[in-house]
Amino acid sequence: MEPSDSKFTPPADVAAALDLRHAIQEGSVSHFFRHRRLSLAHFLTDTPSGTPLTKAAECGWLTTVATHLRKNGETLSLDHLMAKDHLGNTALQLAADKGNLNQVASLLQASDETLTLSHVLADHGADNTLLHWATNKRQLDRIAALLKKSGQVLELDHFLRPNQFGQTALHWAASRGCLDQVEEIVRPAGKTPFTSALLLLPDKQGATPLERAVLSEHLDRVFVPARWAGRAPEMLALWNHVPEAKRGQIPFQEWLHETLLLKRTLPLLEKDSFRTAARPSSPLPVQDSPRRERSS
Repeated sequence: MEPSDSKFTPPADVAAALDLRHAIQEGSVSHFFRHRRLSLAHFLTDTPSGTPLTKAAECGWLTTVATHLRKNGETLSLDHLMAKDHLGNTALQLAADKGNLNQVASLLQASDETLTLSHVLADHGADNTLLHWATNKRQLDRIAALLKKSGQVLELDHFLRPNQFGQTALHWAASRGCLDQVEEIVRPAGKTPFTSALLLLPDKQGATPLERAVLSEHLDRVFVPARWAGRAPEMLALWNHVPEAKRGQIPFQEWLHETLLLKRTLPLLEKDSFRTAARPSSPLPVQDSPRRERSS
């Protein structure tokens, strides 16, 4: 293979980088490669809108870009994916945010690199970790799988790192309905995100993960009976923080009863307590509030 310097034009200027970003947006990046000699430098050129590489990560063209670059003797590495544009965005962040971590996995395999906790917990814009962004497309399990290849694991404390607004990845997970993924990841260490202390943790605006779950109608992901087995009183106490106007999202009385049966914890609650606290002032429409199926 001839040296890359003899094949490529000098690093692209901003106008050319903007053209490349537009081509990526329109899905014509392969056409661009066929008709122009593109180097890695073109994709790392910053523009007012960001680099072409961040646009490729956002639009799902990372593997296409990497394939064409390899034909020209260049490798798209993890360092390139971690490089920030002037907006503070990284290609790794946008790939996670848009559901394209499978492409990142392919790139890491091709470059013989592994993702580590230092990459995941780095600032990927506004003090957000990669865990924040991965919640948007429920990709926390993909992050955990990539870390496993480097022999590292995610811990509950990693989900509790706040961004500049005081929001943790747990806040985002509650909003996106993927607290179950957090549970699966931290369970081997004997941890759980399903505690009243964590679900009532306020950000700088005073918003809690529970409130985010309420607003996004994900209470069905919070009050799953199996998650609260043996802790029905704590589950009941947390329920008291749900606004009455939002309590019709789930059949809480039925689910609380199911939780009680799981560990036979009925003696932990007095009958009067169950009758008054578990039921809001306007009874829950148990039969009229079926559980909603959610896509994973």
